Amino acid sequence: MATIAIVTSTTFGSDNAACFKSGLSSSLGGNPQPTILPPFQSPNGSYDLATLQPLIRSAVNNNPGPDLIVTAGGLPTAMAAAAELTHPNDPKFIFLIGDALGGNPTALAGGVDMNNPSEDTARKKLLTDPPFNVAPGKLYLVVNSNINASPMSHNDAHNWPPAKVAKFFNGVPNPPDPTATFNTEFTNLKNSNPTPEGLVISADPYFRLWRTAFTAALGSILPVPVCYPFQDFIDAINNQPNKPNIHNSVALEQPKLNNPNDSSDASTAYFQLGKQVGRFLVGTANVKIVKWDAANSTWSQPS
Repeated sequence: MATIAIVTSTTFGSDNAACFKSGLSSSLGGNPQPTILPPFQSPNGSYDLATLQPLIRSAVNNNPGPDLIVTAGGLPTAMAAAAELTHPNDPKFIFLIGDALGGNPTALAGGVDMNNPSEDTARKKLLTDPPFNVAPGKLYLVVNSNINASPMSHNDAHNWPPAKVAKFFNGVPNPPDPTATFNTEFTNLKNSNPTPEGLVISADPYFRLWRTAFTAALGSILPVPVCYPFQDFIDAINNQPNKPNIHNSVALEQPKLNNPNDSSDASTAYFQLGKQVGRFLVGTANVKIVKWDAANSTWSQPS
């Protein structure tokens, strides 16, 4: 029986795990279900290579050793696997990322690319069109520009004027607990010129992990229309006693991470990830990369 190890900078469980397992089963056919080890999760959502590479190695060294490493929680986790899995006896890895992984990693067996920057225009349009009618010149993108996030923040901000990109944690590590820092960052953003009248939030795994603190700070300090990348953020608002900024908050989930009402929803990213893993386990050595096609709102064929 095969063994797989999930390595993530965020969390793996609940609806994500359910969709992953459904996708896995869809590819396995009559083959036995693999053993899925307890997730190897980065503490506090840190995604620097100094944290993630040892986590990858810890997963490899587990007893029993995994036949496959699966990475989730953004591009840096895949980058860590690419950098670490270079030994001749290392297992292959399959990733879930929000943007393209460069280079030609020796251990890469394929993955799922959510292609988050491709939805940039649609997220802007949700706020500049009715009912919000935000002036384009007063719309800002919020990215995590911490010392380890340059590939993600650069790609997310590619289509934005530099002056309209709010760089949180610019050039410093992600804090272990960002609650107070979020307050500072949103206060600084509120004092920008021009004052923001709408915000698009990048699909950063650290923002998503700390979404309750993030949405609470945003709603109390800068209550403007907001487009979030995932429903998780809206759920975090709904779970707060005062529901800050809920009437101004929308989510454009293209693609969805999971579907809490239907774990077999093949349009979700975690279903696709499980499907790729299953294809590998039944003998496809290179399952290639399934990529989100924003123009057609569907997944592309593996490439």
